[in-house]
Amino acid sequence: LAGLGLILLLVALAVLRSHAGTRLDGYTVDEPWHIVAGASYLRTGDFRLNPEHPPLSKLAVAAAIPDGFKLRPLAPLSEKSQERELVEETMYFDNDSRAVQAAARTGMWTFHAALLVLLGLALWQAFGLAWAAGTLLFLALEPTVGAHLPVVMTDLPLALSLAIAALCAGLLATTWHWRWAIGCGLAMGVALAAKHSALAGLAG
Repeated sequence: LAGLGLILLLVALAVLRSHAGTRLDGYTVDEPWHIVAGASYLRTGDFRLNPEHPPLSKLAVAAAIPDGFKLRPLAPLSEKSQERELVEETMYFDNDSRAVQAAARTGMWTFHAALLVLLGLALWQAFGLAWAAGTLLFLALEPTVGAHLPVVMTDLPLALSLAIAALCAGLLATTWHWRWAIGCGLAMGVALAAKHSALAGLAG
């Protein structure tokens, strides 16, 4: 229990440090696209918006978006410029973009925190609690990670899920326990659902 408590404490530290460092940040250029697309996926089951990116991050944040978030009816779209106009007008004209950003940040902190906890547990099993604590402390203090924790993008979920998959694969190869095969398969699935470039990472 003490080890689990330490992992949870370090992940909470990472989120608090990220909150302090990013509290004045605005949207990145693609966040409105991901948020509107995710809300559309979750509410309508229509995956037409932003189909070039896998849906995991978008769905994770859509679950945190308030029910009052307004979506425009989807019209036929033939150009990406039309799609960008649709999602940006939906975000900035039809909704309170600041309130939506606050909800989206909460959703991404929650999603990334869950991945960090799983990473810490896998590191604990593979190398011991000291390695798990040291890695999580480094990630909590690393500025690039802190900047990405609240952002609705695909890169950090990909990096964390690939790390978890690699650890589970190593544990599988050394112990041949089925639980690590299941863990590796689930982590690979999360990576593939997070970003298309997971294919190259999983090949490695």
